[in-house]
Amino acid sequence: MWDLIVTMDDATKENYSMFFCAKESTWSSFRGIREVIDARGRIASR
Repeated sequence: MWDLIVTMDDATKENYSMFFCAKESTWSSFRGIREVIDARGRIASR
């Protein structure tokens, strides 16, 4: 069984990171955030 981890902007519905992992965990969520930071820079609120 595989889990799909998606990191997305809930306002625009734009997907920033998607990958499969064997089990959803805190570390898989951290991986999604890391992929976004690496690709787009730090997250900032307006």
